[in-house]
Amino acid sequence: MQRTIVLSRQQLRQGYSRIGGLLAPRRLATASLQLQRYLATVEELFPNKPDFASRHIGPRKTDVVTMLNSIGFKSLDELSEKAVPDAIKFKRILNIEDPLNEHELIERIQRISDQNEIWRSYIGMGYHNCLVPHPILRNVFENPGWTTQYTPYQPEISQGRLESLLNFQTLVTDLTGLEIANASLLDEGTAAAEAMSLCFRHNKRPQGDKPPKTTDFSFNLPKIKDI
Repeated sequence: MQRTIVLSRQQLRQGYSRIGGLLAPRRLATASLQLQRYLATVEELFPNKPDFASRHIGPRKTDVVTMLNSIGFKSLDELSEKAVPDAIKFKRILNIEDPLNEHELIERIQRISDQNEIWRSYIGMGYHNCLVPHPILRNVFENPGWTTQYTPYQPEISQGRLESLLNFQTLVTDLTGLEIANASLLDEGTAAAEAMSLCFRHNKRPQGDKPPKTTDFSFNLPKIKDI
């Protein structure tokens, strides 16, 4: 049978050390047993599996079987083997590390970020000599309508920036009388990748029966230091 001890604030202040010394070992022993009984290790909470955990609300197993039967396959693996070209298949085992807790992850990220070197950057960041009036900036940042949620979990200001560019294009057509006006794309890597993909799309050289390739555009920008 458990006993509940009720003490007043005055009693706690006067005899806290004595009472704490009597009760602490019992409480610690009880807490230790509870920890041993209920706490699990990271490996038990996040066991390693050969595939990724399903985190989407998708079709039921019966629906998957019905769809596979309608197209003549017995499993999703068989469908993937048939649909994905052999040239782009990753045939090795994924080298996925064991999961980390929050403290370990922060330490890992800190060690990686400490390897960055602070250099002088001569790469253009944003629009050079472009002045956006403060009322427009204030309206974009203060009005939640500019921060649209194109995904249910990630509201972004990028959509508001695109909408402001569209409004600017419309203003230019009104002022100049032109039928079309272009205000470019979002800055930095997006515009560069879009330009490269445009070159690939307009390449007239025959590709033959070559399998599709994956083109990687990486921009290794150092930290920015004011000089």
